[in-house]
Amino acid sequence: MDVKVILVDLDNTTLDFNGEKAKRHHPEHCPFPQGEPGFYRELPALPGAVEAIALLDADPRYEVHFCTAPSVDIRNVRCWSEKMESIVATFGEKFYYRTTITFDKSRVIGDYLVDDLPVGRGQEKFGGELLVFGSETFKDWQAVLDHFGIDADLGLAA
Repeated sequence: MDVKVILVDLDNTTLDFNGEKAKRHHPEHCPFPQGEPGFYRELPALPGAVEAIALLDADPRYEVHFCTAPSVDIRNVRCWSEKMESIVATFGEKFYYRTTITFDKSRVIGDYLVDDLPVGRGQEKFGGELLVFGSETFKDWQAVLDHFGIDADLGLAA
C-alpha cells in the first residue's frame, strides 16, 4: 500500500496562534507577545486538532508530518525550539522526528498540505494537494477528516 504523507501546519491550523496573541497583547506592556519566552511552547490546540491528528496518523493509508514556518522576525528566534517543544507536548514524541521547519513549504515533499494560508510560505507552489484550513471547504478538523475518509465525529458541530 502506498502511504500518503499529510503535512500539517501549526499556527492557526492546529494551534491557536491568533487567539493567544490577542489574549497576551498589550500596546504598552506586551506589544509583541509572540517574541516572549514560552509563547509558542504554550499555544493551546484548536478544537479537534489533537484528536484529528491522532486519527489520521492511526489510519494505515496516511502518515502525518508537521510542516511549519518560523517567524521572519529576528525577535522570534526561540520560535524554532518552542514549536518543537509544543509539537512533542501536544501531539507526541514521534512527531519530533516528523517535523520540518522551513521558510518555503513548496520544498517539502508530501501528498497533502493542510495550512491556514493559501500563499506566503510556498503553499501556492506546493507539489501536492493544498487544503486551506478555515476556508469554506475545510472550515474545521471535522471537514478535514471527512475529506480523508476518516469516519469519526469530533463533536465540532455548531
